[in-house]
Amino acid sequence: MTTTHVIRPDSRDLLVPGKGTVHNREAQVVREGGRDIVRLDARPEHGLAWWHDVPFESGTIAFQVRGKNEPQRSFLGVAFHGVHGGEERDDLSFGDDLTYEAVYFRPFNFLSEDPMRRRHMVQYVFPSERHWQPLREERPGQFEASVHPIPNPDDWFSARVVVSDDTVSVFVGAGDTPSLVVTRLCARRDGWLGFYVGNGSDGAFADLTLTPARGS
Repeated sequence: MTTTHVIRPDSRDLLVPGKGTVHNREAQVVREGGRDIVRLDARPEHGLAWWHDVPFESGTIAFQVRGKNEPQRSFLGVAFHGVHGGEERDDLSFGDDLTYEAVYFRPFNFLSEDPMRRRHMVQYVFPSERHWQPLREERPGQFEASVHPIPNPDDWFSARVVVSDDTVSVFVGAGDTPSLVVTRLCARRDGWLGFYVGNGSDGAFADLTLTPARGS
């Protein structure tokens, strides 16, 4: 019988120089409900909290996340295959040469009565090349979608991001049917892993686990 190897990164390592980096946010790790919660505050532009040395090439990223039902103030998810300046580095300087892929949710769209907004609940991006706006304009409906089941936008919900060599699939809750399947816009297979929040957004994260794909 094959044993599934699950990696559980230590949230507190995000705050330890050399093990983690927080970019454009203040991060706290607090105990809540018997578990460690990572909280990122709200600031202009995107924010990231990275683990530097968590091995992840392909497989499943599972996590819990809590946003809020406030328009344009709740963009949050995970980033992976992060790299700075073409090479992984342990310094704390970040510029426009920071590249990564990300999957994030828009909880404020979860209960919207607007059919268009309901199509924009979850998003895949490769920000250094294609962020949400050019993707929406040039390839509408390919990199964002509704989610099923629809969570409470002000409460915790679980998500799984399954990364393969060519695709990213996003699942919400315990469902077996992906809410979003996209063709990846980046060929990288390694790099930093972390939590992502968008412009003006805060967020809370917990229980991140990684299940590497066989052979990765």
